[in-house]
Amino acid sequence: MRPSTPLRRLVLALATTGLAACSQGGAPSTLRAAGAAPELAYVRLPQKLLTKDFVRATGFNRDHKRDDTYAFGWLPRQEIDGLDQSVQNQLTELDARVMAHREVDAKTLLAAPEADHAAVAEDFHDYDALTAELKALAAAHPDIATLSTAGKSVQGRELWYLKIAKNAAADGDAPKLLYIANMHGDETVGRELMIYLARLLLNGYGTDARLTNIVDHAQLYVMPSMNPDGFELDQRYNADGVDLNRDFPDFTADPHDTTAGRAIETQHVMKLHEDNHFVAAINFHGGEVCFNIPWDTQPNDGSVAKFGDDAFISAAGRQYTLQNKTIYANDGQSFDHGLTYGYEWYEVDGGMQDWSIFYRNSIHATVELSTTKWPSAGNLPRMWDENRESLLRYLEQSMTGMHLDVTGSRGEGIETAGVRVASADREVKYSRAHVSRPAVGGAQAVTVTAPGYKPQTLTLTPKMFDGSFTNVTLTPQ
Repeated sequence: MRPSTPLRRLVLALATTGLAACSQGGAPSTLRAAGAAPELAYVRLPQKLLTKDFVRATGFNRDHKRDDTYAFGWLPRQEIDGLDQSVQNQLTELDARVMAHREVDAKTLLAAPEADHAAVAEDFHDYDALTAELKALAAAHPDIATLSTAGKSVQGRELWYLKIAKNAAADGDAPKLLYIANMHGDETVGRELMIYLARLLLNGYGTDARLTNIVDHAQLYVMPSMNPDGFELDQRYNADGVDLNRDFPDFTADPHDTTAGRAIETQHVMKLHEDNHFVAAINFHGGEVCFNIPWDTQPNDGSVAKFGDDAFISAAGRQYTLQNKTIYANDGQSFDHGLTYGYEWYEVDGGMQDWSIFYRNSIHATVELSTTKWPSAGNLPRMWDENRESLLRYLEQSMTGMHLDVTGSRGEGIETAGVRVASADREVKYSRAHVSRPAVGGAQAVTVTAPGYKPQTLTLTPKMFDGSFTNVTLTPQ
């Protein structure tokens, strides 16, 4: 229902793009599930309005797009009517689809000409094309690629993922890594980059030494789209109107690590993490260009408050940004040449990044790939060129650390180990005897614990996994 005192409406001026002006009316109706989720308006508002009280009272859901003066995001329409008139007068309603497809100046709300709008050899993959592509890759490389699904979306589409590894059909001992994209359906660049990466690794296996080494000594899970319904509907949310990156258990705001009451896509990804300990991961978004590191849900002010593996993720993030000139150029405010602590950018509760770290012992980052969420496909080759080396280096850094075979004094494998390294301020727990603990720095103390056994400390130097493990024998208490 429209508010009785409507927001100031705006038809985005798109004369510079040669397109007709977009229609009024704000966020498309597909952003809500019938009878389930509220109708949402996509708005621009001054940053000064964004207090915690305002967010709590209105349910404002911030978008990634940012400016030094304005913020963007969604407001439930039924909440708008209760705002003071002085507040309503500072809100401008926008067309969410246009904002996803065009780079728009935050102050003037004029759309810049879109780059690389010419015809391209390969367009974005819709669900059918994505399915065909992934099936073809798995069929062409049966030894090193398997195609599986984490489950079905609200509308029955598969959450496909490729596992790429030397013996992909087996649950091997190499470190498990996860790249996941398109959890916001209208943030699409990562979806395509995951296809390009899979092609690169699979087609280069056996001929390129670097690519072969990654495939031989890692188990990489690549999910191009966590929200296939959102992609098909050209919207951020899933088909039930749920923002999947606000739907995970949050240790500060929703400390209940359970799938109950969560979106079906969220449940599937939680189960995928339950079945596989991903030692490192990235989820890919759009609406900004940056490498976002934890925490998102609480301040990172001071060394005690920071994520225990801050040294690792900061170093890995810096390597990612150094190889990407567009991300590296994003400097100022909370961005240090593209690197940012999430909360200091803006608070996110219920995000996948912090959940997988806190509850699943992962090391997880969020990468924003493009200020335009759904650019024309002509931009994709350039974006791939900018991110190719970054993607490979993050994998290699995640494969580098301490690789241990934890056994008891009788040679039995111990599958309850906890591993702490001197370069980090947290213990990571495992449920298998062969463990890989990403780490940075030189020779350092490594302490291994397990219930019923005496702790064991030894000195090791991080190395890229080569298939071998250092034995650690624990003595019973």
